[in-house]
Amino acid sequence: MNLNVVLRGQSNAEAFGTANGGSLLAAVARDVEWLLGFDGETDTVSVLFAADTADGADTAVGGTGFLTDWVGPLTADWRDGWHAKSLEKGLLDHVGRLPAGQRDDPTAVLWFHSEFDSQRGGLTAAEWESAVRFDAALLRAALGQSADTVPYLFVSAHPYAVWWGRDSDAGHQAVRQGMENLSADPAFNADIAARLLDTDINGDDPTAYGDQHFSLSDLVLAEGRIVLSLAETWAAYAKPGSPVALSSGQIDDHGPRAVAATATAPNQLLVRFAFDGATNLQPLDPDAARGLGWSVRTAAGEEVGASAAALAGADALLLTLEGPAPAGGKLFYGWGYGRLAEGNAPGQGNAVYDEQGMPAWVDAAGLAIAGAAAPASVDPLL
Repeated sequence: MNLNVVLRGQSNAEAFGTANGGSLLAAVARDVEWLLGFDGETDTVSVLFAADTADGADTAVGGTGFLTDWVGPLTADWRDGWHAKSLEKGLLDHVGRLPAGQRDDPTAVLWFHSEFDSQRGGLTAAEWESAVRFDAALLRAALGQSADTVPYLFVSAHPYAVWWGRDSDAGHQAVRQGMENLSADPAFNADIAARLLDTDINGDDPTAYGDQHFSLSDLVLAEGRIVLSLAETWAAYAKPGSPVALSSGQIDDHGPRAVAATATAPNQLLVRFAFDGATNLQPLDPDAARGLGWSVRTAAGEEVGASAAALAGADALLLTLEGPAPAGGKLFYGWGYGRLAEGNAPGQGNAVYDEQGMPAWVDAAGLAIAGAAAPASVDPLL
């Protein structure tokens, strides 16, 4: 059998597709085949990617926004519906030209496309989600398939340069929330393929971190997470004795999720994690130990960051905040732009990770804080 992967997006998707002469695309196919126990001949994984073609039948186009250049609202109010623009039609042409025997193979859509959309400060999760549902209906129809065999795998909205001064934080959160909403809908069939807040993003200048384009090492990091998600998504096709089959279809493709935050003092939170194929958190690097990326925010925009983080057992983290947690606040990790670095500094290695190197995460809507603050004299771990 054959399984398809459609790589779509803008310039960072192009970078992923063209890196080292396409070596990362070859790695995706090879690594997913290994995880599923495919031999690469009788059973295969094919990655579909095209950019800068003469006739525009591309899956990735740099400098484009999904909501503005691929699809667009029919009227000033997006609730009235969407229409396909030329780039979307090019994508549909690309898959429509596949041989019939390949076009009806199970096909995962690898969504590497959030950069320009995340720059829209007024974007809502509902608007973004509506447009993606429209896109999915078109693409699944072009393949002659349904949601059951055409899952959408999202590379979560990664940090993207804000040097031109646009309001990026709200847009990033809207895209992330839309991705999580669709992933929670069994009828839509989607998942988060990779979370990439721990990146350098210095592909344009090795000395300038946090700009626009992933470095090669960022892309390699992404590939390692993407293949895990693809393999678990296709667990039903895994061969006996393969890594996925031996794990009963449950591998660590999501990383540790923060599931409970309890106030143990006015400025301290005990955060517990649920693991996805892992068993414990790994030791924190110096940046993670400074509480980098953690914050408590209210709906009104009040924010208190963290000043320190320490392991509190195999599945918990004790966060010390810069001040008392605001009433009604929720816990976030990498809110908004979210790159896990300060200023012109690297981001790789700066997350909280499980022992398999997968980064921790908090739902885009935030995590409610439970419990009254304990007196300062009480040991927060008791």
